[in-house]
Amino acid sequence: MKQFPSYPLKIPLSVKAPDQFLIWVKTQKKLIDTNSIIRIEAQGSYSLIYTRNGERYLVSGNLSRLGARFKGFVRIHRSHLINPAFVNRSAPWLIRESLHFMQLANGESVPVSRRVWRNTKAILTIDL
Repeated sequence: MKQFPSYPLKIPLSVKAPDQFLIWVKTQKKLIDTNSIIRIEAQGSYSLIYTRNGERYLVSGNLSRLGARFKGFVRIHRSHLINPAFVNRSAPWLIRESLHFMQLANGESVPVSRRVWRNTKAILTIDL
């Protein structure tokens, strides 16, 4: 498993294309394809971006800011934004001790808030 940098990366306001996201990695700029982002997890004032190829990037910016940038993503918990394209369609839900989790295509399970659980099912058009 790759380690993410211990320092936050800056999110610049300029982006090259609407389907790409520009971040700084050390002193280099890196473009990330937004279709390769599986989920984004809150880390205080920062966010951790998980990509399809297993890379993780710690970026400066909260989920509200990133949620406005990634229009197709769904906020399923106060700490999680997901890309609906990566939801495991064969077994999307996991329920443990009255807590709801969403299964992603990469095998991870992400918590779903009780308040938004019903709305999330409707947004993602997944039937139980």
